[in-house]
Amino acid sequence: MATNFICFQSRFLCSVYEVATPSLYVEIEPFWDPRVVLPPNVDGTEMFYQRLPWFQTTTPFEQQLHFNLWGIRPQEVVNLSGRPLVAIDLATVPIAAGVGHTGVQFWYLGTLLTQ
Repeated sequence: MATNFICFQSRFLCSVYEVATPSLYVEIEPFWDPRVVLPPNVDGTEMFYQRLPWFQTTTPFEQQLHFNLWGIRPQEVVNLSGRPLVAIDLATVPIAAGVGHTGVQFWYLGTLLTQ
C-alpha cells in the first residue's frame, strides 16, 4: 500500500492530507478567502505562520485528523503600507517546533504575550 498526498487548495489555503489511495488534487473555488491587505496607514506588521505537513505537527487536533491547514505566505499579503512586513515561519523557531494550524494563536498568546 503506497502513501500519497491529497491537496485541498483554495486561493490562500492549502493543506496536505496523507492517505493510502492514489494521489488527487482538488481545488475548492467556492471557499476562496479574500486577499489580506495591509492598508497605507499601518505602521508595522508582524506575521507568524506555519506550513508543516500534518505528521510534523505536535498539536492534538492535527495529529488526530492527520490534517494541517496552511495559512498564506508572506509574499501573498498585499502590503500598501510601504513598511516592512516581518514574517516569522514558526518551523524556524526552536520553541515553536511542531506547532500546527490550531496552535499558532495559542503559541503566540502563551509565548510572546507573557514576556
